[in-house]
Amino acid sequence: MSFGPNMTATTRERPTLEPVETDVAFQFIHINKCGGSSIEIALGLPKNHDTALERRDQVGRDAWDNAYTFATVRNPFARVVSIYYYRVRTDQGGMADRHLNINDWVQQTFAEKNPRYWADVPLLAPALDWLRDGDDLIVDHIARLEELPTEWPRICARLGVSRDLHVFNNNLHPPYRAILNGASRTTIEQYFAADLDRFAYQF
Repeated sequence: MSFGPNMTATTRERPTLEPVETDVAFQFIHINKCGGSSIEIALGLPKNHDTALERRDQVGRDAWDNAYTFATVRNPFARVVSIYYYRVRTDQGGMADRHLNINDWVQQTFAEKNPRYWADVPLLAPALDWLRDGDDLIVDHIARLEELPTEWPRICARLGVSRDLHVFNNNLHPPYRAILNGASRTTIEQYFAADLDRFAYQF
């Protein structure tokens, strides 16, 4: 990711900032591997992977409707690769030994739904599923991670705050085009078809 004027370099250590003070009620929906940790840190929010529907149920319909609600999404191919390397690094599903390469893992997970890897299914859901109630999108603003250097100042302006955005929890790995084979591309295109269409992403 390139950095804008309010973005700084990657860090692994999650700093703790004071919660942002704003007169604007807001709710941020953190879709995993879409830059959400960086936003939570910048705004002093706890880590939270609620879907928009879950959060709306928690805070109540009136509070949700009166809040500024936003989320970030990411190219599904890049997101899948990031999920794989994160699960290897954190040994989810016994992945630390890399007994499955990225392409075998994609097939085992998204095509065959192998229970060993098909864990925490909500975290594997397409981004669109995090953000809607049935067919209706229920968040006000959806920013593409790839455009966050431009989007972040706009989000801050909407909230009436000024916070730098530190890129956090970034897994270093080859670009997805260099490591995903044709079978993986087809599987991801099928599973994340709604994201590819709604957010205009391509391989």
